[in-house]
Formats: sequence, structure tokens, C-alpha cells
Amino acid sequence: CKGILKADTSNSQAGISNVTASEIILKTSNGQIEADTISADAIDLKTSNGRVEAEKVHIEKKLSIETSNGNIEAILEGNANDYSVSCDTSNGSCNVPTASGSKEVRLKSSNANIQLETE
Repeated sequence: CKGILKADTSNSQAGISNVTASEIILKTSNGQIEADTISADAIDLKTSNGRVEAEKVHIEKKLSIETSNGNIEAILEGNANDYSVSCDTSNGSCNVPTASGSKEVRLKSSNANIQLETE
């Protein structure tokens, strides 16, 4: 049985690694988020005024990453065709795979670039 991991902070960076849960929710403000080797049905990473770096991410259903004034860089496990990616940024570029898989990925930033890769 997997539980829910929820962490919320402000004016600080937030980081998690080597976590498996049914749901992961990590939120901060005025700080970056770093996530490494995380796995869940649904993952929500949100910050303002900071970048988000997520590596070795495994999702079963949904991933949401949102920030302002910071880049998003994510590496998801699996094939690009597994994912359906929505990418929204202003004053930056979206570099994401285009496919229509069953796993939903939503990436949103402003004033920054978004980079998504699969492995």
C-alpha cells in the first residue's frame, strides 16, 4: 500500500529523492524544486520564482509542474509515446515531445524555458 506524500513550504527550496507513493505533492514559493527518482500515480510540483528540476520521474497517470520566473527541466522514464504533453510558457520556449499517450503531463512557466525528455 502506497501513501500520499505532501510537503508545503515558503521562501525555501524543496527537494525529494528516492520516493514512491500513490501521490506526491510538493509546493514552495521563492525557491527551486529538485526531485530525483520519484514514482507515483500522480505528481504535482509547484513553485514561484524558482526553477524545477525533476529526473528519473515515473508516473502512472498524471504529472503537473508549474513555476514562474524559472526554467523547468524534466526527464521522465519510459517512451515519449506514453505521454500526452501540454506545455505553456511566455517569454520562453517549449522543447517537449509530441505524442498522444495515456499519461498526462502538464508543464507551465512564465519568463522561462521548458525542457522535457524521456529515457
